[in-house]
Amino acid sequence: GNEFEGLSPAAIEGADVELFIPMRGMIQSLNLSVATAICLSEVCRQRAVSENPDGYAISEQDQRKMAGELSLKRRNYRN
Repeated sequence: GNEFEGLSPAAIEGADVELFIPMRGMIQSLNLSVATAICLSEVCRQRAVSENPDGYAISEQDQRKMAGELSLKRRNYRN
């Protein structure tokens, strides 16, 4: 995306999730690396305060399944 128009309709349609990061002050946009860092930081914060932080562990079987699905998405991205 860009600061004037944001993400293209094709980029939004191809996304698994659409989210909003609230910003204060003069900042009107974030680059991808900063937005990613904010999201990952929030995931870690929520897991740390969870009553069952070990409940987020992913089995090796599920990890392989997720990796395969991601690989498939990447191969089909330009088709």
